Amino acid sequence: MASDVVRAAPMSTSILEAWWFRLVVRAVLAMLAFLMLRLSEDQLRTLSLGHSVDLRFDTSLWLESIGSTVAAGLLFGLATWFPFTKVRLLPSRFLFAAAALLPVAHFWWSFIEGHGNPSGWLGAAYWFDNFQSQYVFAALAGVAIASVLGTKRSGPSPE
Repeated sequence: MASDVVRAAPMSTSILEAWWFRLVVRAVLAMLAFLMLRLSEDQLRTLSLGHSVDLRFDTSLWLESIGSTVAAGLLFGLATWFPFTKVRLLPSRFLFAAAALLPVAHFWWSFIEGHGNPSGWLGAAYWFDNFQSQYVFAALAGVAIASVLGTKRSGPSPE
């Protein structure tokens, strides 16, 4: 009597390869991104209320709010890139983050620090000078920073 041997599929012992673990990590990263957006919204509300009371603009609170929005974009970008298998650093993608932060830097330099006079080249160019659009650019910068982690492309097989 002959019997055939059936090999069992190898069991994955690593928790990092489990589908449910990746789902949990992505959900946690997305929730942290939403919490950072909530923090940024609270800071923006405090900033606008403080400005309406004493007509002074709190620069540090504005920077904290922009930083929270960048962190939210970064966390959201990391949630989309997880799992980080075969990761390589793509520093040229920092240029996208710099391009997204350029209107934020212009807003800070011209309107918050007061260096942009209406007759100068920096003050005359209204580069997305809407206050709310600065948060959109900050979130895009966070996603661009997260995209610096790219996946390695597999080359042609040696066969």
